[in-house]
Amino acid sequence: MKTTIIICFMSVLLFSCNSKKETENYTFNKNSAVDISQVKIEPEIDITLETTESALLPSYANLCMDKDNFFLYTQNAIIRYDKQGHPVNKIGSLGHGKGEFVELNDIFVNENNKTVEVLAPGAVYTYDYYGKFIAKKTTEIEAVSFVRNNEKYWFSTGHNQFDTFALFRTNKNFDIEEKFLDAEYGIPIKENNFGKGTVLTYKESFIHDIYKIEQDNLVLAHRLTFTDLEIPSNLFKGNVEDIMNKMSRNSYAVVYCFLENENYIYMLVDEYMEGGEINAYHWIINKTISKDMIIKLDSGALESFHYNPQILTEQNIVYFVGYPTANEDETANPHIIGIDLSKII
Repeated sequence: MKTTIIICFMSVLLFSCNSKKETENYTFNKNSAVDISQVKIEPEIDITLETTESALLPSYANLCMDKDNFFLYTQNAIIRYDKQGHPVNKIGSLGHGKGEFVELNDIFVNENNKTVEVLAPGAVYTYDYYGKFIAKKTTEIEAVSFVRNNEKYWFSTGHNQFDTFALFRTNKNFDIEEKFLDAEYGIPIKENNFGKGTVLTYKESFIHDIYKIEQDNLVLAHRLTFTDLEIPSNLFKGNVEDIMNKMSRNSYAVVYCFLENENYIYMLVDEYMEGGEINAYHWIINKTISKDMIIKLDSGALESFHYNPQILTEQNIVYFVGYPTANEDETANPHIIGIDLSKII
């Protein structure tokens, strides 16, 4: 009995016990954070994206990938690279003509049929890997991010007043089958809500509940606690301008990126301090040994790849897009950096 009590008590200290086995609670303790200068973080992968006049990307570009290709995209361009970082071709383009989109919100790479689906306002465009336009399918859902899973689509609105619900599951024709996460409050925000890990997750920046998409269901998987950095719920009352003014007078934490596989959870956490100062952290949880590590980034790291995590693979590699150091030549394309979490914790 004594041994059982001690084990449970230690679990509470780090992760908190929860009566629901399917939901894990994790507590962020910034006092246990170590400075990044004290942690040996050496890239396993460092691929310099070749810079050409027709293939120039900012350091904040987003990444999708399959076993043979990298797909880098921004709001106005998608470029396919090979695994050595050489540009292969562009996919789609801005415009109002056939096969052109007015704005790019998100993409989904379907490795099985070698297509790229592009979420734009009011429609999803489909192209093959070589950039050939295949189809345009309209949707009334005003989504900012999406994902395809088991022949179903999941659209996230980012609380943009399209509906009181934030998340929609549809069939392949975009007919709404079910709505999720009804909320009376929310800050309209454009973000990628779906984690790019081997475990498909959904999260909202200002809400610390993490969901998994399992088959056709949305399951509450994790609850994150930030103690004195929680966002008071009454801050969400009022119009957007009032909300942002109130938030500027409070300290709070936001999970900027959430990635999960069978062994690890990786998060990039922003700490917004009253007065405007921002601190950033890598929060890494090793699920197999029930330990976590919080790494505080310095100002130099904020200007490098550390602030743009993208994908967590089944090999425990987190991929980032950005420059290896803050002093890199920003007129050149960024790098694709891979960090092995198993060598950190």
